[in-house]
Amino acid sequence: MIKKRSALLVCTIFTVLIMLTGCFGPSPEEKIFDILEKSADKEEIFKEQQQPLADLEQKESKLYDEIVSLGMEEHDKIVSKSKEALKLVGEREERLAKEHESMKASKEESGNLKTEIAAIEEDNVKKSAEKVRDVVEKRYASYEKIYKDYEKAITYDKELYTMLQKKDLKIEDLEAQINKNNEIYKRILTGNDEFNKLTEEYNDLKLKFYRAADIEVEQMEE
Repeated sequence: MIKKRSALLVCTIFTVLIMLTGCFGPSPEEKIFDILEKSADKEEIFKEQQQPLADLEQKESKLYDEIVSLGMEEHDKIVSKSKEALKLVGEREERLAKEHESMKASKEESGNLKTEIAAIEEDNVKKSAEKVRDVVEKRYASYEKIYKDYEKAITYDKELYTMLQKKDLKIEDLEAQINKNNEIYKRILTGNDEFNKLTEEYNDLKLKFYRAADIEVEQMEE
């Protein structure tokens, strides 16, 4: 009889603990906050690549200007500078890969947003969270377009600097290659503008959601 009473007591305590865990566990809003902040943390490596990539592009642009200013009688210098430019392209490719992996990790971290949003009870908070989710998806899609275009740009740059090393290079072939490069970089610039606008919108909507959900985040207020 004592054993049965003990077992019943343990069972009751265990049930109460489960109920308390349900009451005091993180809310869907808090889980969304956690997802969004962890996603942001995953993008740190992405952010770290921006300045080095810009510096490499600037160095490469300077080399390109030097190459096109040389005459064909200075072919050895053209070859040397083209090879140097190819190394810079290779470094950009490595930076791009790190950037892409960082954004993929961020996207993966945000994968549970839909489930947590569905569990929100207050309509205004849910609508606010849904706006965040929508812009999150658009932003990742925008980045993926830029990434694919940048991959093409790197391929085209490799083709250009390899082409410039040829002694029998035809001017029409060079012009066609330069046009390809210019077009892809125009697309990248347009894509970057879109991505930056979506990032601003995302940060704004995220802050509005935190406010709607009564989540205080000091750094977001600054």
